[in-house]
Formats: sequence, C-alpha cells, structure tokens
Amino acid sequence: MAADGTTTDYTSAAWNSLKTSASDMVAEAWPIITAIVVAGIAMRLFKKFASKIS
Repeated sequence: MAADGTTTDYTSAAWNSLKTSASDMVAEAWPIITAIVVAGIAMRLFKKFASKIS
C-alpha cells in the first residue's frame, strides 16, 4: 500500500494545504493582535493621565 508512492503524495499535499491555511490565518490575525495591543497601551496611558489630573 505505501510502496506505490500515492500515500506520500497525499500526505505531502495535506501538509502543504495545512501550511498554507496556517500562514493565511496568521496573516489575518496580525491586524487584530495589533489593534488589541494598541488599545491596551491607550487604556494604560489614559488611566495614567486621568489619575494625574484628578
């Protein structure tokens, strides 16, 4: 069964598809991660300056 080489072709195609899907998901996640980090920094700065004012 594994001697004919078709199993290797299927597994290679599956791994390549998985790698492509993972790369696409990571590329789509970067803007979300950046927005969360910027929002966190903005909240900390707002808290810091708001406590100094009052």
